[in-house]
Amino acid sequence: MNAHVQPTSPAPPSGSLYELRQFIADHVELAGVYLAHAADCALLGDDFGLKVALTKHGLYMKAVRETFADLVAKQKRAAAPEGLRVLS
Repeated sequence: MNAHVQPTSPAPPSGSLYELRQFIADHVELAGVYLAHAADCALLGDDFGLKVALTKHGLYMKAVRETFADLVAKQKRAAAPEGLRVLS
């Protein structure tokens, strides 16, 4: 019996620059796993598996892109002179 599982986007951390980078590294690696799985599914003709793998890959990469934007914004805020607000 196959249960349909709806993948959800992983929640990014709100911590230090190191934690943001670690999150990005972990999720790029996981996205790569799903991309390899998608390639296997395509070769095997497993269209449902292909759809799930590509969806998960997309969700992980979306989380990576959003976290990278957070990382850049946090770096800009940290580099701004004290007392000045950085507009993004």
